Amino acid sequence: MIESLDSLLEQGHGVATTAQLRTAGYSKKQVAAAVAAKRLERVIRGRFIAPGSQLTDVGVARLAGGSLTGPSALPHHKLWTPHGSALTRHFRLTKKGAELWERSAAGRRFGRAGDCIHVLYDTESNRFDDLIDGPVPALLALAKCGGLDDVIAAIESFARGGGDLEELRRLPQKPRRFAEALDLATTTADSGLESLARVRLQRLGIDVRAQVTCAGWPCDLVIGEWLVVELDGFEFHSSRAALDRDLRKDRELVLAGYTILRFSYNDVMRNWPACVEQILAVVAAGWHARSRAS
Repeated sequence: MIESLDSLLEQGHGVATTAQLRTAGYSKKQVAAAVAAKRLERVIRGRFIAPGSQLTDVGVARLAGGSLTGPSALPHHKLWTPHGSALTRHFRLTKKGAELWERSAAGRRFGRAGDCIHVLYDTESNRFDDLIDGPVPALLALAKCGGLDDVIAAIESFARGGGDLEELRRLPQKPRRFAEALDLATTTADSGLESLARVRLQRLGIDVRAQVTCAGWPCDLVIGEWLVVELDGFEFHSSRAALDRDLRKDRELVLAGYTILRFSYNDVMRNWPACVEQILAVVAAGWHARSRAS
């Protein structure tokens, strides 16, 4: 029994190829008949969609013969993704595909203003294994368009998920920003938000340590001996139990003599200067160097 066109299109994220149709049992004549009956539309040679359909981002990548990459691929691997990056789509194409993107059928019909097109350095790194790039090519693409702090945060989230930083260091060709981020990356960060705060504070010349145990509690960042900086991402305080745990943690740290500053995702991403001002005020008062219990 021949598989339905709807099923084939669904499997291909809205795009069916000639090879896919032939494998499913459709003859050249049957494909032509489906096009004539407006059940299929040939957008480019060898690739078909349902007439009038709106493709997903993955479907656009398939139609263009490429893949989703960079910030568009990182969330699929639970890696740190720069704030606001969902507003821009990132596709990786062949060198020729990138040159022709704006004039191609895929680009003209489904492209958007602001689409970011990537080509990696050599044939090996720019090969296409899937419609959504794996972590390594996605990180390389991020390094070509993202800021240094975000690249560090993404690399550290890669390590946190079990990725091997030595594998990244062994890559024969990598963007300069990628190499710089690797030099600054650690394997201790517990979240992307923590990574951002740490590297930003270090850039200001503040001596900060990550993932330090204080009074029996794991703490995100510690400045001096007595200032604890906690970073709460979206996933924190999603339950009453999580909120109760952190409130208890803060109380016990204060009773043990620590000064606590707790910042949210919005604080770090949208109002970082105010965070720095508060941290520097505590340091200027000397509370990073002495216990409140003394």
